[in-house]
Amino acid sequence: MDSSLTPNEARDIAADAFIHGYPMLENYRMMSGQAIDVDDSAFIGGFGVLQNDALPCTPDDGGVVMPSNDTRPSVAWLDLRSEPFVMSVPAVSQDRYYAMQWIDLDGTMIGDIGVRTTGFEAGSYLIADPDWNGRLPKGITETIQARSPFVRLHGQTLLEGPDDVPALEAIQAQYRLEALSQFQAVVPPPPAPEIAWIPWDDDALTSHAFIPYLAFLLQFGQPPGLAGREATRRLARIGIGPDVPFDESALSSPVREAINAGVADAIARISDRIAEVTASHPFFCAGETLGDDPVGRAAAARNDVYDNSVAEVWCGGWELDADGDLLDGTRCYRLRFDADALPPARFSWSATMYGLPGWSLVANPIGRYAIGSRGKGLQPDDDGGLTIEIGARSSGPERIANWLPAPEGPFAVVMRIYGPLPDLLDGAWRLPLLREVGCRPPDLDDAVSIAPSPRDKSR
Repeated sequence: MDSSLTPNEARDIAADAFIHGYPMLENYRMMSGQAIDVDDSAFIGGFGVLQNDALPCTPDDGGVVMPSNDTRPSVAWLDLRSEPFVMSVPAVSQDRYYAMQWIDLDGTMIGDIGVRTTGFEAGSYLIADPDWNGRLPKGITETIQARSPFVRLHGQTLLEGPDDVPALEAIQAQYRLEALSQFQAVVPPPPAPEIAWIPWDDDALTSHAFIPYLAFLLQFGQPPGLAGREATRRLARIGIGPDVPFDESALSSPVREAINAGVADAIARISDRIAEVTASHPFFCAGETLGDDPVGRAAAARNDVYDNSVAEVWCGGWELDADGDLLDGTRCYRLRFDADALPPARFSWSATMYGLPGWSLVANPIGRYAIGSRGKGLQPDDDGGLTIEIGARSSGPERIANWLPAPEGPFAVVMRIYGPLPDLLDGAWRLPLLREVGCRPPDLDDAVSIAPSPRDKSR
């Protein structure tokens, strides 16, 4: 700790350090729960364990924010210090989308295995830490070189609907994650040294408590903005360094208050950036493109969405109608795509309904939570365009196929485009406005229920 440090200097350094280090803090929070803390409800079994989920979410799945049933997840964490790992994937049909994205501890995507990037054929991919320089074994399709010794997998595989669960489970059963020695059937190397993990405390995301966590994490990699001699010297002034344990008692009261004020400044900047995002902006799936924008990276990490590549999945949506009013299911809306402006997707697209403020799926008479290109029976307009009706009520039985049910209250709609085409990525295509229209009295008795059976939580 620098004894000459003034409160103003401490505030500025803390704000910069918190913003640059925030993705690492969020990643450590997730890694701690999923791979380290066996008592955490999110624990998946530790490092090197692949967890797949094939069952679709329903409104009964409480606590899941903004779930998507377009794809179902595959999750894993790897400790690469001892040896690399190998992920093997099967050949899939041309209509089975999947993506396996590998992410560094600082939130940077380092590799993408899937139909968009590596094709539909089977393959085995080696994931190695930054210092690995071993001989590449036979049978490896490609190498992914990490920038930190700990990486996580954000995987997703297409789910056509509840009836598709068995087929999806059969594909997921062919995803294999093995240590390199297991892949080669040889004696494994000695294990890496044990790490004295710091138990996670949510105060690390709101106060000076972030300092020991960031100091601890910097031994495993330095994100943009925190690398280099000058950055190291500056961080050390508030006690962030790999060699000296953080001593909170060494902080004078004014400096402690200044550091907390700096954290508050950082959180305000991050929140402001989130508030600037417009409904049609691809920010929410573009974290890996924000390497030179530390506030953007932190904002993406704060929303837990930076793990999707914008080239893989583009996201946008609506919380306001064309007149700038909040969406409410007691009103009726139409979303119209012209024939020459259909969603530009290489693979598929969907629009998912979320009730607010919880961003949860919405129970409705026909059990439909999303609508899109893979929906059965979606009816095009006579001119080749497409009109989707949105609201708590359908305008009539003949429009049920194109109806996205909404709650009797506030809602938002999120659009996901899988494999976005150039017109979308370069800004030539934009989301159409969601327009309020007059409601007709519904006749839901004529609607055929397509509600899936409740999710079997025992599976």
